[in-house]
Amino acid sequence: MTLSSPLIADVVNSTRSRFVAHAALAAFAIALIARAVAALLFADIDPATAQLWEYGEQARCAVLNNAPLCLYKFAGAHAQPYPSAFMPPLLSYLWWGLFTLLGVTSAAIAAFLAINVIVGAACAPLVYRLTRQLGLSAEAGFAAALLLALYPSFVFIASTTHNTNFAVFFFLALASLAADLARRPNLARAALFGLSAGLATLNRSEMLIIAPALAIAAGAFARQVRTPLLAIACMAVVIAPWAARNEALFGAPIPTAQSAGYNLWKGFAPGSDGSGEATEADPTFTAARAAVRAETPVGPTFEKDVDAAYMAKARAALADMSPLDHVRLAALKVAKLWTLEWSDPVTMQPLYIAPWLLANLLALIGLASLWRQRAAVDLATLAIIVLVLGGLTGAHAATFVHARYRMHVEPFLFILAGAALADLYRRFVTRHQRRHVPL
Repeated sequence: MTLSSPLIADVVNSTRSRFVAHAALAAFAIALIARAVAALLFADIDPATAQLWEYGEQARCAVLNNAPLCLYKFAGAHAQPYPSAFMPPLLSYLWWGLFTLLGVTSAAIAAFLAINVIVGAACAPLVYRLTRQLGLSAEAGFAAALLLALYPSFVFIASTTHNTNFAVFFFLALASLAADLARRPNLARAALFGLSAGLATLNRSEMLIIAPALAIAAGAFARQVRTPLLAIACMAVVIAPWAARNEALFGAPIPTAQSAGYNLWKGFAPGSDGSGEATEADPTFTAARAAVRAETPVGPTFEKDVDAAYMAKARAALADMSPLDHVRLAALKVAKLWTLEWSDPVTMQPLYIAPWLLANLLALIGLASLWRQRAAVDLATLAIIVLVLGGLTGAHAATFVHARYRMHVEPFLFILAGAALADLYRRFVTRHQRRHVPL
């Protein structure tokens, strides 16, 4: 009996079918276990010391003061103005719901962390699905999902209350939904994409531009007009209550989740090298920021007025830059997003650099694998992935880069790395089989 016999072929096919059926679930389970362990080991659930970031602080303030969301951040007995109109409201309202149900307690923080762990783990099967939609093998998809499941920074972030997992989840989910919409357009998929895009926009402002672009691209590939129009309309319906809230409070229908003025000023402040971390550590910048807030009268339009003052600073900085300065700064930002953020001490550590080197080396090899398999590649899915990555790169070139923002693009690199690993595995198996085939 040789390896080409029908019996062995049936066994191989059956084994592969079971693998394909359970690969996404296995990746999710591995990712879930890794993140749960990280949360148990590293998470802080003490309300007195846990870092809740802006959205958690807003929600805590809201519950303590019996309001849907606070306009102020309360620190002890002092009320400090806080820009709630320019912070991601999706997580603010999630925190508000948890604090309303469970109080400002360890139980509420633990509940948020549990949700964060699940959302982070759900990114692994999404990577698998997107890899398969691209036309790559189940083995490539599982390898890509496994990279995300076990990648140290993705595992550790689940032990924090930051919104990175939510942002990555939405980027992957919308790319996958757009790929579906391009290949199998219908109104139900368009509505689902639009609703998801609305939630994603309330978490990251880049999606205000990227999501409609994805819908239009999917419609172009499907030669459809109705589906992108419905998707964008559903997205607008989700964002509308937030814009209406800001219109009622500040006299402006602010649809974004972040301060446009602050982001531009931070990105183009004098002496900036494109790093948000370095800019916010610069004493000159922090003093100027404090002065803006101190000089702005506290009142119903405080948040809007502060952002306008930030925008004036940004315009002044932009006016002082030459075209060559713009090119140099944009190149620095792109380099920091796509390589290492060398202004951030977190990224300049062996535990960060080692997996980064491995993943990027595999991604480069994966480009060659993708080229060899180009006949099987789904062009619509490829275009959608490129559109997401281009949108993220453009957004950060226009504003600034933090080291954690690289995590938004890395899952798409894991797809290439997964293709490389699957290719290497196939070569190893083929070589092994040749050595053991009877003459």
